[in-house]
Amino acid sequence: MNRKNVVKALVLGLCVFFISAPLFAEVGRVAEVSDIQGDVQFRKSGTTEWKGAEKGMLLLEGDAIKTGAASKAKILLDKAGETGQLDMAPNSQLRLETLKKDPATQDKTTLLDLALGKVLVKAEKLKGNSSFQVKTPTSICGVRGTTFEVSVDED
Repeated sequence: MNRKNVVKALVLGLCVFFISAPLFAEVGRVAEVSDIQGDVQFRKSGTTEWKGAEKGMLLLEGDAIKTGAASKAKILLDKAGETGQLDMAPNSQLRLETLKKDPATQDKTTLLDLALGKVLVKAEKLKGNSSFQVKTPTSICGVRGTTFEVSVDED
């Protein structure tokens, strides 16, 4: 092969690599809507429109979910709820503010923002320097692995 063909092949190979690399990138941490009862809606990060949530759908960092009157939702954090499970009560609104994972240490940072309503959190025991926190308009609490309930009353 002459030098011109080698350069062409190299450039073509690099183009294919850079175009396809994002397709194989890790999606990151996700939350799965594992159960829905009644009116449950979600809002993607960076948008203002609420849409109907569906069982099995995935939520990402920055997304929000809310339940209507007489409605509930169960959310699994990470694969099969390995980080925790959230049971949202009726008339609740929650945002997945931070869902990060350090690729070097595997430490996870979870920060949930409960704007309104009630959520029962079943957090799995954390490993390493991982953190799990729930923020409300008036407080923030952190755990290392336990079951607890957080509520925010409408003023």
